[in-house]
Amino acid sequence: MYTQPPVATSPIRADKRRLGIALYALVILTVVAGFAALGWMDTLPQRVDDQQTIVIGPTRLAPDSDGAVRVVVQNFGTGQPIAGAQVKVRLKPAAGGRATTLFEGESDESGSLPVRFHIPADAPAEATLVVETRSDVGHDRVEQPVTIERDYRLLLTTDKPLYQPGQTIHIRALALSTFDLTPARGATVNFLVEDPKGNKVYRESTTASDFGVAAADFTLADLVNQGDYKISVSIGDTRSEKTVEVRPYVLPKFGVEVSTDRSFYLPGQRVEGVVQADYFFGKPVAEGEAHIVGSVWDVERTVVVDLRGQTDEKGTYEFGFDLPEYFAGSGLESGQAQFALEVTVVDQTDHAEQTGLVLPVAAQPLVIEAVAESGVLKPGVENIIYILTSYPDGRPAPTSLQVRVDGGEPTELSGGEFGLAEFAFVPQTGHAHVLDIVARDESGLSARRQITFEAEYGEDSV
Repeated sequence: MYTQPPVATSPIRADKRRLGIALYALVILTVVAGFAALGWMDTLPQRVDDQQTIVIGPTRLAPDSDGAVRVVVQNFGTGQPIAGAQVKVRLKPAAGGRATTLFEGESDESGSLPVRFHIPADAPAEATLVVETRSDVGHDRVEQPVTIERDYRLLLTTDKPLYQPGQTIHIRALALSTFDLTPARGATVNFLVEDPKGNKVYRESTTASDFGVAAADFTLADLVNQGDYKISVSIGDTRSEKTVEVRPYVLPKFGVEVSTDRSFYLPGQRVEGVVQADYFFGKPVAEGEAHIVGSVWDVERTVVVDLRGQTDEKGTYEFGFDLPEYFAGSGLESGQAQFALEVTVVDQTDHAEQTGLVLPVAAQPLVIEAVAESGVLKPGVENIIYILTSYPDGRPAPTSLQVRVDGGEPTELSGGEFGLAEFAFVPQTGHAHVLDIVARDESGLSARRQITFEAEYGEDSV
């Protein structure tokens, strides 16, 4: 059988075939790329004019409150403001739906417009603020996502800090908006009580009143875990906590009061006083044991007076003692010290009540203070020194004053009803001045104090 041998293909013809296929593929790719480019360009923002809108404002707003932004309209090409541009502001829910118009107005000569609007009470938590502007130059649209929600401040209180088993804890919360202190009316308020072991023993949800107030009552069982109970209140993510103590305690049966013949004393003076004990229903604590302890502070508390006695049929116990002549480390060197009295009364049922009193003890019957008007003396110009006199118990002391500077001639002053006087003199440069002040009140009480003032030089004193 005869077989025809294969015909050889020309290299030139093969190259032409491959070139044609490549050109065909290139045309197809060009067409596809062209359509894709057109689709991509349709998604880009198109600026058909030279108007530009700038919106400045917060991205967090509160429902049922006033909001504000500033809108600036200008020429994009030249940067010049556009006056008289129509501005419209709308609020559109992020999830879709009808937009609410919040504001309409016109820009001023500077192209600016302060926009004020009210956020509806039922505005969605996530929304878009749409600002549209239109003028002879063109139009523009700006969309800004905003969050609309309220943050609250919570004040949690209870009727007392200490409770016994079986008592009722009265809880109250006040909720105000952090944004504008508006009451959180209608908000859901959650109360929670946990015992010392962390057990949740009470939970209640209620609605805040028109004034932002919510309340709850929790009655403790007769047999409960004693210790600190944690009370918390929350609105959404906002939470406030308070701790109260639960334990048995005994209410006081009578009151104890102590009084002395003077409001302040000098070292070594005699203290005369009265202790009065009465039951709360009005009857005096007769034949009760009274114990008085007087102490001062040195390195540690030191008891210097220890008296014991008995109340009479009127519940009264009178006492007296002499104060120490010297108060070591008690501050007497700086003008005033303190003497502490602790009084305990025990009635016939062995119930004890205690009270205390602190007696001011002064080195002198009058306290003298002086201060320069600028803190330090300014040389070469007239300076005013304010002089204040008072009694050791803090009352102002109207006094007559005699003031000497560096041992010179005395100047007579009057402190007035508030014990305040002004002394003027011209200090010398770089020289310390000693003021010698003597004060005397109408009853004859007197005191003396020397105070050193340094004079400093500065350009502001020229």
